[in-house]
Amino acid sequence: MRGIRLRQAIVLAALPAFAAVLLLSLKASQQTADSLDYALSARTGRGIYHPHHLLFVPLVRVVQEGMISLGLAADPVVAGQLHNVFWAVVAVLSMFLLAQHLLSSTAGGLLAALFLLLARGFWLYSTQMEAYVPATGSLALLTVFLLLRGRSPTAPIMSLAVSVLLALCILYHQSNVFICVPLAYWLVGERNGRNGKRLWVLGLSGVLVLFAYLLAFLHADVEGGIAQLSSTGSDSALSRFVHFCLAYAFLPNPGWGTARNVSVLGVGRLIHSQIRDVITFPWSLRLLVIPGFALAVAGLVLWHAIRSWRGAELASERRFLLIWLLTFYAFFLWWFPGEKEFFIVTLFPLILLAALAVNDLLKQGEAGHGRRRAALCALCCGALVLIGLVNASETILPYHRDRGPAFATASTLAARLPAGCLVIGDFSVLQNLRYYYGRERVMETAMPLFYFYRGLTLPDRYRLDAEECIAADLALVRPDYSLGGMDGYRNPAGWSSFAAWLLGVPSDFSSKVSFCRKFEGLGDVEGSPYLRLSAVREPVNGIESVFARLDREVGKGPEDGEPFQTWLKSAPRPSLP
Repeated sequence: MRGIRLRQAIVLAALPAFAAVLLLSLKASQQTADSLDYALSARTGRGIYHPHHLLFVPLVRVVQEGMISLGLAADPVVAGQLHNVFWAVVAVLSMFLLAQHLLSSTAGGLLAALFLLLARGFWLYSTQMEAYVPATGSLALLTVFLLLRGRSPTAPIMSLAVSVLLALCILYHQSNVFICVPLAYWLVGERNGRNGKRLWVLGLSGVLVLFAYLLAFLHADVEGGIAQLSSTGSDSALSRFVHFCLAYAFLPNPGWGTARNVSVLGVGRLIHSQIRDVITFPWSLRLLVIPGFALAVAGLVLWHAIRSWRGAELASERRFLLIWLLTFYAFFLWWFPGEKEFFIVTLFPLILLAALAVNDLLKQGEAGHGRRRAALCALCCGALVLIGLVNASETILPYHRDRGPAFATASTLAARLPAGCLVIGDFSVLQNLRYYYGRERVMETAMPLFYFYRGLTLPDRYRLDAEECIAADLALVRPDYSLGGMDGYRNPAGWSSFAAWLLGVPSDFSSKVSFCRKFEGLGDVEGSPYLRLSAVREPVNGIESVFARLDREVGKGPEDGEPFQTWLKSAPRPSLP
């Protein structure tokens, strides 16, 4: 017993130190577009209340202010990295404690914790300023509170702590509300132990979350903030509050929250997203890796479903983890199965279920137990080393060495364009322009495209009439560019309206186009052709001549083709409504 406690003490001291040193020494230099958006909010204090992760930016600002009080450089990205590493350490320690408890093995707990730490998504996003690792860490801490204490009645103070912690989980990321499904199962109990009175824990958390959203709504500049992302014209306070809380649900992206995602293709995207948070793999192996991983996950779920049905050891814990995993999978499949960051949260129950399955195999039969244990231990250690080495070489080190291609493109654009020029392009490039170069005159190409493709009225913030200088990424303007399954061939009317909006010509291309915004090519900017347009209209000889010039700017290689003229020849000419 003394030896076991010594080993536990060593791991509890060494594991967080190792995790923190590893993550901080190899922290990502390349940040995601959302990371830089949050960092800019933390720096300026504007738009800090992102309703789908309400507390994330405010708490990063707290860390930033703490750095300032200690005389350190107040870089919000660094503050966000320190904040995320803290929650990464919490998640890794929680994994160790839970796995050790469920497996009755210190070595098993350590292996499970290292699998989480070295998983691609968890490792990478621990030092990017994203909300997914804090969301995972807070859920992990909540699970420790639940599973280590069992299902026996708890003191009111502990139930209150669970309520507060659950509210924190949801305020870190709104999708964490679905942890209430397995949590309700755990609190109510089963068979003769059912007790619905314990559900007050969920009710109290709901009140705390609603109160936090109300405070954020009252203090945020709703009219100019996230609520303006919706297309509603209602001015009622209740309507604006609902749109504030569910801002992303009102964006015109047809790929978010649709039954079309619930398909074989959607399941494939979900599995691919989960794999990418475990390990980097060559796309050429997708037909082998994705079905293989899908079968492994299905087998794991079936194994634990049968074991828990038969009342095996830890049946309640297995059910809790299964409900957690499948509930989140169901929502992510419907909402956006291709968003890889979502599936960092599901790494936690997935690793615990895999650890329990390996432990079950170790206990099967008495003959050859030692050899089976040695073989499985060697296999797990080998897999851990492989995952760590592949992820380090293919993902972590490249992201650590430089700020990435989006930053390089932003640097070139900042050097070539005047300060007041509006840049229309990729979201990642635009956020690099905003954060590193202070260029606030940016517009993501996808947003006006969505409005045109869906036939919605274009909000005033996307009007170009008064713009003297516009720089647009032609790779995202061409008609064969696919956005959420939509392009100029599937929706020629929508794309022609978009092209007319950008070029300053009538959207009815069947009529004679005699004037167009004056434009010139900027050439390839880090591999992508850009177009510079001005407010001045110049005479042109029909839309054919305009598209011929655009094709010359797209590229000179034979693979580039003539996308604009090809579309013009094949697509039906739309008429004005």
